[in-house]
Amino acid sequence: MTTTRPRQLSIKDVMTTSVVTVSSSATFHEVAELMQRYGISAVPVVDERAVIGIVSEADLLVKEAPPAGGWKLWAEPRKERLVRVKAADTTAADVMTAPVVTAQPDEPLARGARRMREREVKRLPVVADDGTLVGIVSRRDLLSAPPE
Repeated sequence: MTTTRPRQLSIKDVMTTSVVTVSSSATFHEVAELMQRYGISAVPVVDERAVIGIVSEADLLVKEAPPAGGWKLWAEPRKERLVRVKAADTTAADVMTAPVVTAQPDEPLARGARRMREREVKRLPVVADDGTLVGIVSRRDLLSAPPE
């Protein structure tokens, strides 16, 4: 009697395929409005069908609210200064995180989860071999996957 091993789940099995995106020229307010309207916490930035970055709520919050006590440039850690400077402009291109960490549809869920943990990201845009956006996978998607 032959036993077959169950198929390993891949990113395409749990990803969301209808992804809200913005162009690099989208304004801060357009991005924030889309996030609010669709109840999402980030949007991929797409130009010429390729993902060039991602704008998250964290990127937008820096623009909206300086730290308590205001900006103290002389005491500000380099990473915080870079984030603040990045958020000073008003387009998606100016505030996006790039390069973006991505996944491919056929890669195993475990590999995607490991990449999210190692790169400290909450979601991965899913791209085809030609760089075209085909979906997005979040931590919630990974956690909702049926056990293998």
